[in-house]
Amino acid sequence: MTIPDVILETYSSGTGDHPTISNFFDIQWRQYAATRDQLFNNGSAYLVGTYRNVQSLILNNATEVVEGLVVDMIKGGVGFRNHTIPPGFSHGVTWEEDLLFIEPETVCVDTNLTLDYTVISANGTAISDVVLTDRGGFVNLNQTYPKPDYDNPQTNPDLYGRAYMAAWLHNAYTAVYLNVTNPGNQTSGVRPWRYLNTAMNQTFLIQKDRLTKIVSEYDSLVMTTKFSDYLGLTYGSTAGYTNASNPGIDTNIFGINQEKFTSIHDWCSYPSRFSANITNILVGCGLMRGVPQRQGPGTPLTFETGSKWSQKMFACATAVKATIKTVSLTYNRTDGSFRTLAVTDIKDKQYKDRGSMPLWGVEKTGHRYRLSELNLIWGLVSPAYQENANISTVRQPSLFLPGWVDPLSISDTTVVNPGQNLPGSDFSVSVLSAAYSVGGFSSNGRTDYTGKSSIAMWARWQNLSLNAETAALIPNLIFTDISASAVVGTKGVLQPGNTARQNLVPSSVTPMIVTVRYQVPYAIPAAITALLLLVIACGALMATFLRRDGLNQMRRHLQQLSPGRIYTMLLSPGASSDMLMQGEDWSKKFGEDVIDLSGDFPIATHVRPQQTKNQG
Repeated sequence: MTIPDVILETYSSGTGDHPTISNFFDIQWRQYAATRDQLFNNGSAYLVGTYRNVQSLILNNATEVVEGLVVDMIKGGVGFRNHTIPPGFSHGVTWEEDLLFIEPETVCVDTNLTLDYTVISANGTAISDVVLTDRGGFVNLNQTYPKPDYDNPQTNPDLYGRAYMAAWLHNAYTAVYLNVTNPGNQTSGVRPWRYLNTAMNQTFLIQKDRLTKIVSEYDSLVMTTKFSDYLGLTYGSTAGYTNASNPGIDTNIFGINQEKFTSIHDWCSYPSRFSANITNILVGCGLMRGVPQRQGPGTPLTFETGSKWSQKMFACATAVKATIKTVSLTYNRTDGSFRTLAVTDIKDKQYKDRGSMPLWGVEKTGHRYRLSELNLIWGLVSPAYQENANISTVRQPSLFLPGWVDPLSISDTTVVNPGQNLPGSDFSVSVLSAAYSVGGFSSNGRTDYTGKSSIAMWARWQNLSLNAETAALIPNLIFTDISASAVVGTKGVLQPGNTARQNLVPSSVTPMIVTVRYQVPYAIPAAITALLLLVIACGALMATFLRRDGLNQMRRHLQQLSPGRIYTMLLSPGASSDMLMQGEDWSKKFGEDVIDLSGDFPIATHVRPQQTKNQG
């Protein structure tokens, strides 16, 4: 079981001049195990990928560096990089690298139908009055059959058109199932939409016995390709029940079954019988029931007895693309540890013209294989292979990956394919399938993404479930989180596997240096104060030197401001105290006086200077 050399060479040829950009064969499973199968490898042991969750990053809302990956938990996507750091810098460095990213792209459309119910137990395990409410999904449904743009999905995957068609078909089938309206019948000539038994905010009861058949939860996030799971339909069954909102109307008189709702995925994506090629891209479609929103007063995070809740429903379509992004990295340790390796920015790579854009190649198999039979090899290829008869190529910034999601087995899908070892082809299909299998009983080692076991995740999903635009981020983040535990990139600056680890590879980096900088705006008040002091000082000096008795005048001013002279002049007016007395004379005459300020008013006690014996 080996890959032919020509395939290895072809789908590794497009990154020869780009030491940091990974290609198809640089993507590997994070975990491996040896297995045996009599149908493979002559019964000998061979390696296959396995999956167990390593660490959930879903709540981080940041760009993370994990082994072999750069993980964008803000918008969604994983970049492949076998991490290395530049040595020999005392204060760290910053630099940029172009990396291959696999990222999901999702559009959701509000069905304008909600599931509403009342909680009758304090822990929220029991509910009553479960109804489907028409918020415009029936009464305002466009009666013209929509048609997405399937012409050139590599240029325009038209995810909105696909999601809108899924929402439209879901609402139309549900309306017929509930006998809100009738389907058309070409044989009898009956046109559709002959009647419409609904109005804005009209409710349709979901019977309790149907709730026991629902494999997913009503109180948390649900994502499923089974667009009718909340109706409790089973395959082959066309049974209906009486609509309690209008007992005169019976449901499902037209025989709508689960197969009708399952076909929605094929219309949104592609049927399994379509050929595997570059045109039939990987698209996952499903119904999202967001985390319910509390109606009326009370905490939005607690199910209280008697509280009423409403759960929005969105039809979503997700494609997966490979693209090149420019990543800004920083590293500020000197001991060789990777702890401070961080990503500061991720942006789309800019190209000066069309000729500088990457050339993407996908296996061309003609019509020999169906979508359900083969996941194609893809990658960046050299222009030398552009005219190769076995390769389909496009020159553009991104490549929407080929593939197909099986809506019938999606709840049992494991993240890895146990039959082969081509993670570059398989992981996007398996991870996208897992992202649309949230809720129910099957997890296959994955994190519980319903939010039922994590109030933090539940609250985040609740905020994102407010509208279709923000709800589209949910499958992107789930896809990214599962991918982070599923695959790694093996190519780094030191080439695939970092095989040149003993050698230095030149790479441009910007060293960090330690500097002290002063913020000029903070100096403005100090500069103004210094200028004023300088003006005052200059003025004082000029006044001093321009007048002859400048110093004497200043001395007199100081004497006149002396508290002692003021008190002796006011309290001893007959003692010949004078503001103009020389300092030495005043000190001899009044220097011994005592001024008492402890009473209601000051009192001066004049003390005569003692005479010497010669003066006696």
